[in-house]
Parts: sequence; structure tokens; C-alpha cells
Amino acid sequence: MEEKARLSFVFDIDGVLLDVRNSYYRTVQEAVRMLLGVDVSLEEILLFKQIRGFNDDWDIATALYGFYKYRCATDIGEFVRMLDGCGVRRVFELCDIAQEEVIMVRRMCKEIYGGIDACEFLFGFRPQRWLKEGLYNNEVVLFELSDIPKGIEFGIVTGRNEKESILALNILGWKEKIDMSRVIHTDKGVKKPDSRALEMLFEYMPTNLAIYFGDGMDDLALVQNYRSNKGSVETLFCGIYDSCKKARKFAEEGADFVAPSLKDALSIVAHSGKLGNLSELFFYSQ
Repeated sequence: MEEKARLSFVFDIDGVLLDVRNSYYRTVQEAVRMLLGVDVSLEEILLFKQIRGFNDDWDIATALYGFYKYRCATDIGEFVRMLDGCGVRRVFELCDIAQEEVIMVRRMCKEIYGGIDACEFLFGFRPQRWLKEGLYNNEVVLFELSDIPKGIEFGIVTGRNEKESILALNILGWKEKIDMSRVIHTDKGVKKPDSRALEMLFEYMPTNLAIYFGDGMDDLALVQNYRSNKGSVETLFCGIYDSCKKARKFAEEGADFVAPSLKDALSIVAHSGKLGNLSELFFYSQ
């Protein structure tokens, strides 16, 4: 690697910068429970995080609703395997869910996540059934801005909408530290794994070597699609895993690095040798 290369980081938010198990994941659980009376386990939700096509947690809620209402597979494991790479459109084919049900599930998720204190700000309506504080209040910071080595540019690509992204940045304490042009969210017209998300970000972030840190298979697919489309910035991928199964999946699917947390990832990347002389940056700037 040439010394003139300028290194940058790209972060996913959920599962990388913020622990969302008690916000988004619990929202999925509460939505299915309120609509069907079914208790969904965290393990069932995480099955969807190990396949492509389910970066949107509301799609996971829709899939679980479809499975438990219509029993369109013998078990949840088989159902998830049938969905891998197809996304929520396959749920519609297998379960014959009415559009009105999809709208109902997504609205229920938004009510629960935003609650009486933030649903209107985030999604433009007041909750009717979840008359409590939103579960977004349960999000926990996993990574501090001060943990980024000095001199490294950074940006964000997320599956959140603009206001959800602003909410996350406020929780992180990053709102005043990052230009919103470097936060690529769904309101900008792109969703993972569309490679245009990285193209849009790199227009505003001077770099010729980037590392994307993500916790989902669609994050890896985003980087792979960008490479396939011959993007101008050399981009590596680091998969953040929460289980040995996901770590193996990332490795099998071609991740450049895997790590159990973002803090661990920085150390692994720095010592990997894959960055050539740039690896020295980690040791002199931390």
C-alpha cells in the first residue's frame, strides 16, 4: 500500500456503535406479541441477521408475523433459509400476507420504538396502542468518538431514516461532530446493499482506502457490490459478530476481518498487516 493512501472508516450504527438489542430487537418482539400473542425469542431474530435481505428490522417483524400467523414452513430455521438473499418480498410469496397487514405491523413497530415521546418526531404520527415511552430509550453506546484514531476521516451508512439517525447521533454524542452529508440514511434514496450508498458517502469524504464496519450480511454485500461495480475507493470490510456462527458466516462469505466489537476490530485491523505502512497510524495516534 502506498504511503499516500488516506485511510477512512465507515460505520454502521446498529450493533456497531449502539447496542440495539433492547430497542429495535425488543420492538420486534413486542410487536409480534401484541399482534399475535406470540413470544419471539432473541435467537429467532438473530437468525435473520445471519442472512441477506433483512437489514430492516420492520421486515424481520413482518416475516415473523407471517410465519407465526400463516405457518408457511415447518420451523423457523427452515423459513429463514427459504428467505436468504430474497428479502421480505419472499415472505409475501410464501405467506400470502395482505398489504394491510404489512402496514399494520410496520406501524406497530414504529409506535413501540418511538413511543409517546418520539414517535411523532421520528415517523410523523402519534401512537395509538403503545402509550409508553419509546424503546429507543434503551439504546446503549458501544463506541466513543474518542476511540477513533486521530486523523482518520469517518462516515456512516445506516438503514435508519434521517430522524432515526439524528436520534442515534444524539445518543452517541456525535451530532455536532459529524456533517450530515457523511451520514447516508434511507431518506437519501438508497438502502443496503445498494452500492450507491458508498458512492454517495465518498463524494463527501476524501479517501482512497476505507474500512466499513458492519454487523449484518447486507453490510458485507454492500461492500462486495461496491467492489463489483469498480468503485474508485479501495474498501475493506470488517464484520462485527455476536456469535461464533455469525463470525464463521462472515469469514465464509469473504469478510476481510471479523471481530466481536468495534474496539476489538481496531486492534485486529491495526495488527493485520493488510494496511501496509498505514498500520503505524494506529500505534502513533491512539
